[in-house]
Amino acid sequence: MVLALADPPIADLEPNDDVFAMRVLVVEDDPFTLTILNKRLVKGGYTVETATNGREALDCVARFKPHLILSDWMMPEMDGVELCTRVRELPDGPSVYFILLTAKDKNDDKVSALDTGADEYLVKPCDSAELMARLRAAERILRLRQQLASRNRELRQAMRRINQELQATSQIQRSLLPQELPTVEGYHFAAHYQPSTECSGDFYDLIPRPDGRLSVVIGDVSGHGTPAMVAMAMMHLLLQVEAPAAEDPARLLHLINNRMFQSLPTGQYCTMFFGILDPKTGELAYSSAGHNAPLHVCPGERTARFLPDCEGFPIKLVAPDLSYETHHHQLAPGQSLVLYTDGLPEAFNRGDEAYGYDRLRDVVETLGHNDPELIMDAMLMDMHLFAGDRPLDDDLSLLILSRE
Repeated sequence: MVLALADPPIADLEPNDDVFAMRVLVVEDDPFTLTILNKRLVKGGYTVETATNGREALDCVARFKPHLILSDWMMPEMDGVELCTRVRELPDGPSVYFILLTAKDKNDDKVSALDTGADEYLVKPCDSAELMARLRAAERILRLRQQLASRNRELRQAMRRINQELQATSQIQRSLLPQELPTVEGYHFAAHYQPSTECSGDFYDLIPRPDGRLSVVIGDVSGHGTPAMVAMAMMHLLLQVEAPAAEDPARLLHLINNRMFQSLPTGQYCTMFFGILDPKTGELAYSSAGHNAPLHVCPGERTARFLPDCEGFPIKLVAPDLSYETHHHQLAPGQSLVLYTDGLPEAFNRGDEAYGYDRLRDVVETLGHNDPELIMDAMLMDMHLFAGDRPLDDDLSLLILSRE
């Protein structure tokens, strides 16, 4: 997720809020009227430049950079309406306040002038007090524009800092996930990680143990963004310290649940599946803290079944000292185990229909092969075909173990 904000260009106003020397370009082909307007505006404290037609005014705009243009409508060479159109096409043109001054007083004329981009319309002869009041109103509008532009610049700078911090946080999180999957004789592995925002609460790992067995873990911290990532990092640290020596998956979940209640002050919780795999026998001892049940895939039988006994309360949801249960399952030669987070079954399409667990099982069941990369690619392709162009609402992680 990258944040962005833009505002139209605006001519810089004087920095002193007490003395505002607004630059006004007066465009009028009648010399007498031009002289009167010039005197009035200078007396009112404005910096004034004059022009006698639209073409001359365009040359002045680039040099003088007016905040406001007060222009007659009917003039030789280029009239006020065409001048307004041409000014609006300039890079700073949209921010220039444009007042048309004319003897035309029909409603159609007013509508036509405003539709070309004029901000204000005054009918001649114009009362001097009214003209100065209109200029003061324009000045207030221009000041508000300047303040908005300044706030937008500050906001963009803050957003850039936030984006930089989010990108750094995302890089840190990715570094916590396995950079390379371990090599285990007789087994093949595949993994996929796809956060829904810059930071995620998903994690997975394959942790070799001193006795040759393999700790298998996948988890999902509630929420998104930096808070979920911080909680995920705490989980990761606990697992790196405790998992290599853990003999009972249920006791490990009990320990992590207690530690998280002690260390995590927020209301976040975490689902987790933790198992210890014996590569020689294919026996898997596992325990689940409310995580999605993995799929046991038997390509020879063209079946895929959800692993039983994957209930249990999520980590740090209910209370400390919760009891978990350890169960056992056999991964025979030629079979696979598919672990995933709920971003996969809970992917939605434009019709707000969820991908679902049945479709997840069916696509794996019909593959008929045991290559973890092919299984992963088929699952992701089917999910993306289902979801179409709708982005993920939740983080998605996959971890697949296949036995030769």
